[in-house]
Amino acid sequence: MKEENKVSLDAMCKKLQAIEHYDDPEKAFNNLLFGFAKARHYPPEWTSRVRKKGWLEVNEAVRFAKYCLHKDWWDMIN
Repeated sequence: MKEENKVSLDAMCKKLQAIEHYDDPEKAFNNLLFGFAKARHYPPEWTSRVRKKGWLEVNEAVRFAKYCLHKDWWDMIN
């Protein structure tokens, strides 16, 4: 997949932290990622597979950002 079609999970985590100011940003991000997978009815291994890859495809990143932040979602992926 082309790099311009990938969004880094680390970058998304840092941007989410800058917006939300969690006490434990890594734990919060992982919990949100797990909740997102559950809400989308993805198989249990989806989260670990995505964490291992370290990125989401752009459309999936947008869906995840909207799941995390309703009004500020654009700030999480750009």
